[in-house]
Amino acid sequence: MARMDEETILAVGNTGLGKSFTAGLFGFAAEVGPGVNSTTEDVKIYSNTGNKYKFIDTPGFDDSNVKADDENTKLNILFEMQKDNVTFVHTIFWFVEIDIKASGSIKKQAKFINDLAMNSKSNVWGNTIIIFKGYEKLHKVKEPIKEAIRVANNNVSPLPEPPILPVYLFEELDPISLYRDQTDEKLRGYGIYKNNESIKNKYEEIMRANRHADHPVQIIFNDETCIKCGKKIDKRLSGRFPCHTNKKFEHGNTETYNYNTIYTHPGRLIIVQTQPGWEKAGRFFKSVPLFGLPGSIIAGIGQAATERTEWSCCQRAYGSTGCKKEHSTGLRYTCCHKDVHTNPPACKKVCASCGKPWGNSEGCTNHSQHEFVENP
Repeated sequence: MARMDEETILAVGNTGLGKSFTAGLFGFAAEVGPGVNSTTEDVKIYSNTGNKYKFIDTPGFDDSNVKADDENTKLNILFEMQKDNVTFVHTIFWFVEIDIKASGSIKKQAKFINDLAMNSKSNVWGNTIIIFKGYEKLHKVKEPIKEAIRVANNNVSPLPEPPILPVYLFEELDPISLYRDQTDEKLRGYGIYKNNESIKNKYEEIMRANRHADHPVQIIFNDETCIKCGKKIDKRLSGRFPCHTNKKFEHGNTETYNYNTIYTHPGRLIIVQTQPGWEKAGRFFKSVPLFGLPGSIIAGIGQAATERTEWSCCQRAYGSTGCKKEHSTGLRYTCCHKDVHTNPPACKKVCASCGKPWGNSEGCTNHSQHEFVENP
């Protein structure tokens, strides 16, 4: 977590050019590797109470040890900066090689530095100091750097011109070098320094002259939504997360459904007597005629008047609504509820490679680029 009084330094560049050595200049115990061998295998963020600086030491581009290409190096740096809530960078040390034309990653490095201010209006190059390990051939470094910065800025003019600083330790000079007889002032003019403190003083002199502390580079991580997998991430970090390949349309699962519902009576029609007393009356009228009519006729008339026809299944009257629901069944897709036999067009978007839902599921490959729509 950043302190309000901290000045953040970010060191980037190729392996073995002095990034970790420079961390030591600013008071942090970073391990330094010999020659071109890489020591920093992970992004390391140094900060402690009593030190006005925070130092971000990074693995080298074209690294000798780390099993990661330049793209992964860039992603790891940004990821760790976001995780540590780095919102401002005051100074960027860009370490380059003398034989810079031989480095295939130099333009990628320039673009990485340029993209640090992607979501802000900060002048990232005004806070950059370019350092090369050497004291001669400065002219061979300038033009390739200008070209890399020009490409990173999409040829926008005028081109920024950050300071380019040669740095070499006096103790590493050849024993018979003519430079050993020069004064300290002339040596510093060539970029040769007799002690670490003088190197740090030179760095801080440039930092003060260009007002790095007053005008830091604002780092804004702006999450946008990938339309392919639904991941919300900063574009610069997109390569760290898998995505989907291509979309296709298909149907989901199927289910049985009912249609043409009707109600029927499963029983049969029966005749029931609603007033069973007429059976006794029938036996009485058989022995006692009424109005000269036989008793059986009188009983039959009474019984007929109190009978009704109903369904044996539910005792409902004839003509009533059926008591059993019946329907036809079919097969339909759960996604669109269209009948399978009508062969409807597919309606569900999925990844053609893994079959997961398109637009809202974790990606399946790191070899497919994200596509973004900006959040409102």
